[in-house]
Amino acid sequence: MIFERKGKFLVGEWKRPNEKISKGQEILLKSLAKQENFVVLIVQGDTDGEMVVNKFWRVKNDKCNLQGESADDLKDFMNQWYEWADDSEI
Repeated sequence: MIFERKGKFLVGEWKRPNEKISKGQEILLKSLAKQENFVVLIVQGDTDGEMVVNKFWRVKNDKCNLQGESADDLKDFMNQWYEWADDSEI
């Protein structure tokens, strides 16, 4: 997933439980996470049919930090991201 608001980006890579991130994806996500206007998430869950979120992490400083464990947590995170992005000047 990718969202943009006023030059700020929220990128999310969805993986099913036990699905690995490829080396190329890892390099790309870490690189994007180092950019000032990017927030990068890795979401463990599924979007086939109903959206399921088991856990999600934010990629920052070459580390993944757990941010939530439900779809509601992800929605809250996305709302906070939107408020941050919306406050910026174009």
